[in-house]
Amino acid sequence: MKENFEEWALSFSGCEGGHDSADIWLAGIEWGFNKKHGESDQEYENRQSDYYLRELPAEIAAGKFVPRNSYDWQGSLKYTYGRSVAKLISAIKGLDSHDYVKNTKSFAPNELFKVNLYPIAFRESASEHTWQKFNLHTLTGFETKELYKFWCFHRRFEFFREQITKSTKAPKLIICTGVTHLNEFYTAFAGNKFSPDLRTHRLKYEVNGKPEERLIYYAHSERQLFVVLPFFSGSSGLNSFASIEGVAELIRSNLPQ
Repeated sequence: MKENFEEWALSFSGCEGGHDSADIWLAGIEWGFNKKHGESDQEYENRQSDYYLRELPAEIAAGKFVPRNSYDWQGSLKYTYGRSVAKLISAIKGLDSHDYVKNTKSFAPNELFKVNLYPIAFRESASEHTWQKFNLHTLTGFETKELYKFWCFHRRFEFFREQITKSTKAPKLIICTGVTHLNEFYTAFAGNKFSPDLRTHRLKYEVNGKPEERLIYYAHSERQLFVVLPFFSGSSGLNSFASIEGVAELIRSNLPQ
């Protein structure tokens, strides 16, 4: 393992803003690195090179990462994920999710903390190729991305659990996106705090008269609710107002007071 990588990875590196004392933590897998709308192949390649060869090495060299203390609600609306988050938080608050743009203007910048399981950004479909192409084995000390993920599972996830356990203002709600990563999310954010018996909820709703169903996982204690949701996008995701409002109702009915 390379110098400063451990200090960097065992901090809130890869987190996208907000305050760790927020009542709501939102957890993704890792920063996506897909092409932006209208971005040419060369522009995308240049942006990748700048991140992996300049930004990331500088960040790791600096050691412990301290994220900005505010979540950029307005900036997040530029992205599908951010808009879906705004809709969900609106619905959890009992607001009309269709008015999510207006609603976010009243949301405090410190009431949400956006974290990621893994700290390095990747375009998932080509992540192992990217690891070798940009010599990330040299930067991190791990020969492959899988070894890096293995280390994160055992060391970084422990860091997350400690933050939740030790914090005097532990989150009341931990929302994770990506049910295929249930084991990773549970290990990182629930661990021994909840009953090992996760509950399932089959969310049933209709979109344009067509019945839909999504599987939700959740567990709760007297202090916290842990929820793992499908991705917001894709044909099997939470891609409608009806699905998001259904999730919000499940959360409201199980959220600790």
